[in-house]
Amino acid sequence: MVMGERCQDLAEDLLALNLSFLPDGMALVDGRVPAEGSLMRAFLRAEAELLVADADAMREGTYSQRMNARGRCRDPDELT
Repeated sequence: MVMGERCQDLAEDLLALNLSFLPDGMALVDGRVPAEGSLMRAFLRAEAELLVADADAMREGTYSQRMNARGRCRDPDELT
C-alpha cells in the first residue's frame, strides 16, 4: 500500500502516463491522471498530509521549507 492505495492500482495509473527521463535524473511526465483514480487519491492524501504538517509547524514556530530553489523536495521520504 502506498498512501492508502494498492500498488497494482497505482502502477496501472502510472503506466498509462508517458514517462521520459533526462540525463540529470529528472523525469518528464505527460498525460492525464483520472480524477477518480487511485493515483489522484494518493496525490491528494500526500498533499493533505503535507499541508497539515506545514500548518502544525507554523503554529509551533518551527516551519522550514521542504523545497529547495529548484522546487525539489528536500526529503522525498516525506512523500511516502
